Amino acid sequence: AWKCYATAARFHRRRLHWIARSALPRSPDTPPPNPLVPLPALQLTHVTHGIVRIFFLSRETLAANRAYHSSRPSGPANCWRQPQQKTEEQAMYSRRDFTKLGLALAGTLSSTALAANATDTPEKRFEIMKTDAEWKQILTPDQYYVLRKHGTERAGTSPLDKTYAAGVYNCAACDLPLYPSETKFDSGTGWPSFFKPLDNAIGTSIDKSLFSTRTEVHCRRCGGHLGHVFEDGPKPTGLRYCMNGVALKFMPKAAT
Repeated sequence: AWKCYATAARFHRRRLHWIARSALPRSPDTPPPNPLVPLPALQLTHVTHGIVRIFFLSRETLAANRAYHSSRPSGPANCWRQPQQKTEEQAMYSRRDFTKLGLALAGTLSSTALAANATDTPEKRFEIMKTDAEWKQILTPDQYYVLRKHGTERAGTSPLDKTYAAGVYNCAACDLPLYPSETKFDSGTGWPSFFKPLDNAIGTSIDKSLFSTRTEVHCRRCGGHLGHVFEDGPKPTGLRYCMNGVALKFMPKAAT
């Protein structure tokens, strides 16, 4: 800062010197004044007085600036406030708080999805009712996850997706016939798809999980979750019953 003030003072002294010389009376034939030629004593006295005033004003400004910065608790000794850098401890706490916030948000979203995924199907009374322990005894872990916990198998993992033999697809939990092979088609989604179920075979309910509203399909007799139905299927129904292959059991048609 003091270098800036010193430079400004030198500039103003030179400028005042040149103005003083230019203000001297002269005839039209007199050439412009030369800054290197000394001034007369009187004019030089006035110029010197102005330079001294500028010098002391610069010193007073510099002293006031130093007093201002010395009164501050901390910071650089210039007129610009530099951004304060976070300490390593503060940065660590910031990252820790952000991690806690992310985990809390993920837990909240998971709880919301699980609560929304639990449709009104379990509260209904079905022909076949079993406890969770009994279902675990007769179902595989994957079947229990899909049929009883409204899970979804990974696309393209079921061998029934590419099965087009004649027969009937039954519920894997209670063996109720659900879909005939004549209504099966290749949807390209990686899950077995049908455009029409058998009569009195399935039930539907509203599923609001995954931040959307879908139509859930379950077995009419045991309430096991099968999949969802969408309105983008082929004719004649225009529906696509997208089923989990692990929730189905294919029964081939007996040879005649």
